[in-house]
Amino acid sequence: MRDWCSFCRKRAKPRQRRPALRVLPKARRAAVSLVFLGEVGLRKGVDLLIEALALLARRTQEWTCVVAGNGEVARFKSMAGELGVASMVQFTGWIDAEEVHRLSRESVVVVLPSPMNASPRRMAFARSATVG
Repeated sequence: MRDWCSFCRKRAKPRQRRPALRVLPKARRAAVSLVFLGEVGLRKGVDLLIEALALLARRTQEWTCVVAGNGEVARFKSMAGELGVASMVQFTGWIDAEEVHRLSRESVVVVLPSPMNASPRRMAFARSATVG
């Protein structure tokens, strides 16, 4: 066994010193922007959206959400406050078509929280806003 160890030591290349690793600061990511466009109410799943945003807020505060549409705006604005996400969720009320297109283009995520209303037409509309 000793012969083998001494043989390996003689044949081994000397260790090269590795340069010290520099720890670079994490790149600052821009806040992710989400948008919901539609009737603000239970039927469209806005309650699910606000609950999901509250869960997201536990992990990161690097996001904003615009909820655009008419309906039960006061109810869900209150819910956002109760769940601690009111500062990150903006309720605009009804907006015109030009503003809808602008928000769709500028947002990273178009949210469709309704389990019954994620129609291909709505998805195509959201996608068309990003196509040049």
